[in-house]
Amino acid sequence: MEKDFVAEGNYTDICDAEFTFPQVEKNTKAVLSLEIEGTDIHNHYDLWVIPAVEKADISGAYIFDEVNDEAESLLKQGKTVLILPDLSKLENSIEGFYCQDFWCYHMFCIISQMMKKPDPVGTMGLLIDTDHPALAGFAGEKYSTPQWWEIVQNSRSVILDDFKGEKNVIVRTIDNFDRNHDLSLLYEYEKDGGKVVVCSCDFDKLSHSPEGRAFIKSVVDYVRN
Repeated sequence: MEKDFVAEGNYTDICDAEFTFPQVEKNTKAVLSLEIEGTDIHNHYDLWVIPAVEKADISGAYIFDEVNDEAESLLKQGKTVLILPDLSKLENSIEGFYCQDFWCYHMFCIISQMMKKPDPVGTMGLLIDTDHPALAGFAGEKYSTPQWWEIVQNSRSVILDDFKGEKNVIVRTIDNFDRNHDLSLLYEYEKDGGKVVVCSCDFDKLSHSPEGRAFIKSVVDYVRN
């Protein structure tokens, strides 16, 4: 809808716009392109359309907060178990934080300490294995995009520096150069003939957002198969 130009500070409000997106069965990228006719002024924005998952159904999946005796028994039967740790008790981990560290973690950490403020989280975004079947229902880029905001903000990244044996990191949190931890938000490993999938996210909180429910469905569909 067109309306008169109204200059306010350093921007001009030229219109209101509404868009209707189609229903999709998987995450789908749309591109919003804008330009001013007669000029070389243009820009574009990637938008991710999330499928409508009304409820995150976790039935039929073997879900635990740790690898206990029951989980061990299932693993020996060749089953896949999903571990959702209690984030409030998850030691050896770093707070989930979507925004990247500014540019020098060490310097800003010292400044925060001098100002008696909490140390910055200091992580540098995600590195995502987009071809992994655990994310078959949550398509995206290999790097952080806004559909990951809710997921990252309701997570903790596990420090895997001392992990023994083989592991496959599906969603890696990139640490800054000062710490350089081996960090994971979602990973898996073989154990006793079965498979353990560890997702250090709060599924209860994620169930309240469309992208959170789509992510839960994708991970649960993987461990249930």
